[in-house]
Amino acid sequence: MIEKGGQVPPPGPSGDRSAPAPKFTHKEFLMTRLEKLKELEDFLRSNMKHCDTKTLPGMAKQYRETLKEIEEIEETEDNDDDIAELLAQRDADGKAGAVR
Repeated sequence: MIEKGGQVPPPGPSGDRSAPAPKFTHKEFLMTRLEKLKELEDFLRSNMKHCDTKTLPGMAKQYRETLKEIEEIEETEDNDDDIAELLAQRDADGKAGAVR
């Protein structure tokens, strides 16, 4: 299906071009990414126990990078909560919403 102006819509979740692609908020994207990273962490942890000495260094590196990214995403979520808490407190005090 071609839209007005000759544009082809992006594929939907099943690859069907007639259905629009899902839209995620930033928080939904991070949660989806975080869930995938935690699955990867579990996979790497369990497979490192049974791998040979040639593949262990690469898997260990990937495991460390995965842990680092998980920590970064979780810190971002914590920071968002801190900012929201501060804004709510300022709003309750009757102060402006901007944080200076």
